[in-house]
Amino acid sequence: MTSAEPEARQRGVRPQQAVESFLRELSSRHPGIAVLAAGPETRPYRYDAATAKSALHDDAGQGPAVVFPETAGQVQDVVRLAAGLGITVVPRGAGTGLSGGAAARPGQVVVSTGRLARVIEISPLDEVAVVEPGIINAELNAQLAPYGLFYAPDPASFDISTIGGNIATNAGGLRCANTV
Repeated sequence: MTSAEPEARQRGVRPQQAVESFLRELSSRHPGIAVLAAGPETRPYRYDAATAKSALHDDAGQGPAVVFPETAGQVQDVVRLAAGLGITVVPRGAGTGLSGGAAARPGQVVVSTGRLARVIEISPLDEVAVVEPGIINAELNAQLAPYGLFYAPDPASFDISTIGGNIATNAGGLRCANTV
């Protein structure tokens, strides 16, 4: 049973029905947010780099519904709507994580950060960059280089992993200090 099931079942709604209602309502409120309904084509969203080997033995079933917000406000609206319907939300960046944190199941909704990949501000004097969670580490470092700055954490997947995923899973690589 997924974590979305208990609340949805208490209200007499199957998780997949709740997700279908969610997608209809989201499309009505925010027609500009791209969505993928749960189906075989969303199966890759069931796995991340840590759990992808399971996919080799799991060739049946559907993946979760996936939404692609482009602003923080859209993310907030998506999460509020899903919470109101008792649907579990799974945030996902590049899916390169090794913790299983971005793996979702049918009856859940994946919020992709792939379209949230902008650098908002670089303040060289403060050595601060304000970025969206979907920016790729290598892209961030390319934009910081002209200022003589770089993002120190360096996971092995720096050229394809996102800063949001790095922060969410505490992925830091060899140049990162452990602050327990």
